[in-house]
Amino acid sequence: MAAWLRDNAGFAYISADSLVASLLGVGSEGWQQLHAVVGPEFFSVAGQIDKAGLRLAIFRDPGLRSAVEQVIHPLVFKKIRGEVAALEEQGNKRCLVEVPLLYEAGWQRYFKKVIVVYAEDALCTARLQARDEMRLEDALAAVDVQMPLKEKIRLADYVIDNSGQWSATIILIKKLQKELDTWMSIS
Repeated sequence: MAAWLRDNAGFAYISADSLVASLLGVGSEGWQQLHAVVGPEFFSVAGQIDKAGLRLAIFRDPGLRSAVEQVIHPLVFKKIRGEVAALEEQGNKRCLVEVPLLYEAGWQRYFKKVIVVYAEDALCTARLQARDEMRLEDALAAVDVQMPLKEKIRLADYVIDNSGQWSATIILIKKLQKELDTWMSIS
C-alpha cells in the first residue's frame, strides 16, 4: 500500500523493515549489539544473521524478543527520524513511514496520522506462511505476538482492508489518497 502511494501518488517512503536490514549488516553497530545480546547461535560462520531462525525464536521467547527489541528499536527509530528530517529539509511533506510493529513499539505518537492496513487473521497467517515459508504453528505464533488487529484498527486514523483482491484494495488506497491530499492541504 505504501509502495503504491510512493509510486503512484508522489509520497516519499521509508520502510522500517528495510532500515532494519541495513542496520544489521555484518559488522555494523546494530549487528554487533545484536550479536552481544543473542550470541553466535543465530549467526553463520560468515557473520550473516539467521533471520528465519531468530524470528522463530523471538516468537517463542518473550524475553529474547524484548532483548532484541531493546537493541533494534532505538536504532531504527533514530534512523527514521533522521530520514524524515532530511525529507522535510528538502521540502517534502508527503512521507509515509511503514512500521509493521508501530503500536507494539509505542511509536504512534510520533506520527501525524496512522494508517492500518489489515486482512483477516487467517489470511494474514496464510500470507505469512507463503512469504516466509513458515509452518502454520510458526505463522500463528508470529501473529499472536502482535497487538490484535481489532485494537490497531480502533486506534488508527485511516484503515485499509486488504483481505480481498488487489484491485479492490487499490480502490480503497485511491480513496485514502484523496483524503490524505485534502488533509495535507489544510494542515
